[in-house]
Amino acid sequence: GDITIIRPLCYVREHELKQFSYAAKLPVINENCPACFEAPQERKRMKKLLAKEEAFSPRIFDSMRTALKPLLDEEILMQRNKF
Repeated sequence: GDITIIRPLCYVREHELKQFSYAAKLPVINENCPACFEAPQERKRMKKLLAKEEAFSPRIFDSMRTALKPLLDEEILMQRNKF
């Protein structure tokens, strides 16, 4: 493939990133999606959906991160490209 996926922030929870930003005195821009030309409704809906699922299954974030690992791990990607 010609596509490289770079998603390092998938390993970080939003509240952790926000705490770091405040501690480092970085600007925090809430709900600013560059692809949204209106209010970011889909992002808000997904956050609510994930919060609901996390209440039901507290380890869902870890499970999702584990599921993404083959897509993000450079070594796995290189092995896959050999075939």
